[in-house]
Amino acid sequence: MALPKTRISLRNCEFMTAHSQRGVQVIPTGPDCPPAPTTLWRLASGWKTLSGILVLIALPCGGLWIHHTFLSSNFHVVIPSKVYRSAQLQPDALARVVQEYSLRSVINLRGCCPGFDWYEQERQVLERLNVRQYDIRLSYKAPPPAPELRKLIHVLLECEKPALLHCRRGADRTGLASALALLLEGQTLKIARREFSLRYGWFAMGGPERLVKVLDWYEDWLAKTNTTSSKETLIAWVSQHYKPGHLWAEIEPLAVPQRWQVGQAAAGRFRVYNRSDFSWEFRISPRRGVHLRAWLLPKDIAISDPAQLDGLPTDAAGFFDVTVPPGGSLELTLPLPRSDQAGRFLLLVDLVDACDGPFGIYGSPTFRRWIAIE
Repeated sequence: MALPKTRISLRNCEFMTAHSQRGVQVIPTGPDCPPAPTTLWRLASGWKTLSGILVLIALPCGGLWIHHTFLSSNFHVVIPSKVYRSAQLQPDALARVVQEYSLRSVINLRGCCPGFDWYEQERQVLERLNVRQYDIRLSYKAPPPAPELRKLIHVLLECEKPALLHCRRGADRTGLASALALLLEGQTLKIARREFSLRYGWFAMGGPERLVKVLDWYEDWLAKTNTTSSKETLIAWVSQHYKPGHLWAEIEPLAVPQRWQVGQAAAGRFRVYNRSDFSWEFRISPRRGVHLRAWLLPKDIAISDPAQLDGLPTDAAGFFDVTVPPGGSLELTLPLPRSDQAGRFLLLVDLVDACDGPFGIYGSPTFRRWIAIE
């Protein structure tokens, strides 16, 4: 049998007394009264339930994304039946992808690395399956060297399809190569930029954001020249106009000795011209900014990696705070390296960025001359 309820009016609030076997519960009701505690509790419980459901959905989805992107293949289609992208694949996974997608070419963006397990394993799998391997050296945190970017465009145009693009994680260098492949297919810059996405594990911080600047520079050039992007336009820009940010110079020798004595110092005068579209920042600290540096090489070799210069006689100049704008120049007296050995050496002079290394590895012209140490 239901127990009676009593309503007591007090100003604009009403209090409902609910009689039960446990006693009397006073519940405020009316237009000026706050919601009943049970109502608030129900609302909070509803939100908690909804949040819990969303978390239950998000956690496995996020886990799958993390596993696929960072711990697995990060495999995706760029251009159906033509171009695919991935992380560095294990030998079995690579063989499976080659067979499943009938790949004819693999473009490795980590460079030629003989002696490294990942490289040797990939090379052996591709040789066994009669698939062509192309090696292109890009960095995930520096602009592409001009020669390597030209090589990449050439390979994308000429390699037999379908082709697979990959770096280590399949996010940064692979994102740039995928964007260029789309542009060569006539796609817009807006669509090409989608290859730099969280979907592929790309984050605009810590260095990889510099790769997307290649598309920014291309877009700026298109606007400056009032040109529309196309396959032919991209090829022309890369081959004739691309410069890797501020890492481009002209070095003019003003006074350089042909010989000097063992163990003795010498000096040369040079004028450096900023041929890039961005300012140079010379700094006092050797760990910041741009400087001019000289090395003595035992033979004439191409320098593609700063590690090749380790241990060689060297000296530098330009340790002061100066900004050189695009088109500007600066005259410097450069101490030339001492040598404890007599002989014939190649004097290499180049600008060096404390973070990015010698300009020459990006394709910028350097100064080279044979000299004698007596």
